[in-house]
Amino acid sequence: MFTGKVNESREEQYIEISADDMQKLLDVLVKFPDHLGIENKGAVVVMTLPGTIPVSEVSRFLFNQGVLPTHLVSQKKSLEAQFLEILKEEK
Repeated sequence: MFTGKVNESREEQYIEISADDMQKLLDVLVKFPDHLGIENKGAVVVMTLPGTIPVSEVSRFLFNQGVLPTHLVSQKKSLEAQFLEILKEEK
């Protein structure tokens, strides 16, 4: 059971990323510190990160590794989705 303030709940973000060389993108992303997961969805890779990490940090990391993203979109999990996830965990 979760107790506490709403802003103390787990905050994750999902970053959709594409690049011309998808294999190199995957190889580099697994080296990114603090990632919570990486999922290859074909045309895009979805990386899960703590909500406290700025997207610019991911972009800079990729650039420094020689990967230029052609698509980079960040989405945070909605409060409703977090609430439903907490309820699911309690079952």
